[in-house]
Amino acid sequence: MRFGIRIGPFWVSQRAGRTQAQKRAVARQRAERASQREHARRMASPEVQALAAVHARIDRTYTGPVTLSDGGRALTVTDSLHGEMTISAPDDRFALLHEGDVVRLTPNEDGTGLEAFEHLWYANGRDAGQKSPLNWLRSPERARLFAPPPA
Repeated sequence: MRFGIRIGPFWVSQRAGRTQAQKRAVARQRAERASQREHARRMASPEVQALAAVHARIDRTYTGPVTLSDGGRALTVTDSLHGEMTISAPDDRFALLHEGDVVRLTPNEDGTGLEAFEHLWYANGRDAGQKSPLNWLRSPERARLFAPPPA
C-alpha cells in the first residue's frame, strides 16, 4: 500500500510498512538467532562435551620415533604435526625402548605425567603392538610406570 501526494507535475509516494528487502533481512536475522540458540543447545549436550574431550585428547597425542638420552632417563618423541616432546624420568624406565622405535604417548591435561603410552613399532620395522613388554603391562601398572615422581 502506498500513500502519495501530488503537487503539480510532481508525484511523491511512500510505501506504508516494510519493503520486501526489509522483510527478508528481518527473516534472515530471525533465522540466524534461532540457529545460534540451537547451536548453543547442542554444544551443551553431554554427548558433544564427551566428543570435545576426545578431540582434545587426540590433539595432545604425540606419535613418532624415539630418541633416547641421559642413559635411558630421557625420551624425545618427534611428531610431524606437533613437533618434539621430551620426557624425563628419575630412573631408567625407558630402557626397554631403542633409538628409532615408534611410540604414541598422550600427556595428561596439566602436563605433569602421561595419560597414555603405547609402543607401536620397533626401529627395524617390526610391529611392537603385541610383543613389546611395555604393552604387556596392564593399564594400572603402566600408569604407575609413567606417573610423575612423588613430591
